[in-house]
Amino acid sequence: MLAGFLEGVLVGLVSAVVLFVVKYSRVSPIRYVGTGREFFSNVDRNPAEQGFLQERGGGMMILALQGYLFFGTSGGVYRSVRERVDDEAGEPLRYLVLDFAAVSGIDTSAAINFQKIARLAEECNFVLLFCAADEDVIRRLHTDLDEDTFTGGEVRLLPDMDRALEWCEENLLEQNPGDRNDRGCFEQMEDFLSAEEIQVLHGYLERRDVRAGDVLTEQGDQSTELYFLETCAASAFYTTSTGKERRVRRSTHGTVFGELSFYLQSPRTASVVIDGAGLAYVLHRDELLRMETDNPEVAAGVNRYMAMLLSERLMFTTRTLRAVST
Repeated sequence: MLAGFLEGVLVGLVSAVVLFVVKYSRVSPIRYVGTGREFFSNVDRNPAEQGFLQERGGGMMILALQGYLFFGTSGGVYRSVRERVDDEAGEPLRYLVLDFAAVSGIDTSAAINFQKIARLAEECNFVLLFCAADEDVIRRLHTDLDEDTFTGGEVRLLPDMDRALEWCEENLLEQNPGDRNDRGCFEQMEDFLSAEEIQVLHGYLERRDVRAGDVLTEQGDQSTELYFLETCAASAFYTTSTGKERRVRRSTHGTVFGELSFYLQSPRTASVVIDGAGLAYVLHRDELLRMETDNPEVAAGVNRYMAMLLSERLMFTTRTLRAVST
């Protein structure tokens, strides 16, 4: 009688496991799918570069994964990638970004499917980027995937989605140097201000020669300055309540920094540090007020230019949110 009871318990446990696997397998391992036309890194680029990336972004595939990945779910990830590679109507796949931020873990069977994706990357000449994977997932990938996978150049590990997208964008721009635009901030203003008015504008600006590591603003500072990064680059870092520092934005040369806090007159939400030496110009709020009184046409042109930049950034953000919610 006891033996029959134990057999019944064992059958029940096996049935529960099978039922769990079947039900869990029906849950999609993919939170959302996107391309480089909807998703961008937190790097502000000048309009020409942004337009180029928008045009070529179809060659990037972004898969945000979720849950615990095992044989019942990871196969769906491979099938999605295989379908994208076989899609002759679309642009050839050049970059595949797999975001593990919402993945709780993977098993050996899942790693086998990622090995198949890595082989596909080598065969079809695209770069595979794993991002936001925790230590356990990274250890599993290194254990179950061939070490050559990580040294051959087809597979890369990045700390988060932002860095992965930035790597793809930079790689795309470097392969097409003729499409990079070296126009500075004031050359881009020529649609809003005449050459004479730009000269007048310079009379209200402070010129700064900056070096890598220079701190422009600290988190919590009052926002009294607007930065025109003429030939330098800068990054914004947010410090959490636990003391952890996180990059929230990067601006390359030919872009503007600090516009939201400047116009809203709110405290700085992040610290800004110069990435590379170059030339920056600073517009102080009292100088903008003086310009609005003495040269209202010039001030209006500057404000129209800033409205255009903010509208473009809002458009890109809206496009990304729409892609995530569909």
